[in-house]
Amino acid sequence: MAEEVEIKAPPKLGQDDNVRAIEERTLRLLQQENAREKAELQQQLKAAESQAERMRPRCAQARRDIRSLSGPVQYRNSETGELEDVSEERREADLQRITQWVKENCSEY
Repeated sequence: MAEEVEIKAPPKLGQDDNVRAIEERTLRLLQQENAREKAELQQQLKAAESQAERMRPRCAQARRDIRSLSGPVQYRNSETGELEDVSEERREADLQRITQWVKENCSEY
């Protein structure tokens, strides 16, 4: 005579309420983290736009300086107020310095 034995299968993994609650909490935490990251990025973008707005007049002046350094140049002596001719080497050095500053600080180079 054969004896019947009833075997219960173990509960399926990931199907009980505890696992579902953990998944929901993890999803909420990820959403909160994403919202924080998005807020930080928006703040950084706003700061960059503000910086660009503050730099706009300085960049415009630097570009004008670059245009004015394209030919012979005279600088006004701050002590005497007289105009002085500038050597080609100094003009070239000033042009390179200002061009580099514009590249580093002005977004629309």
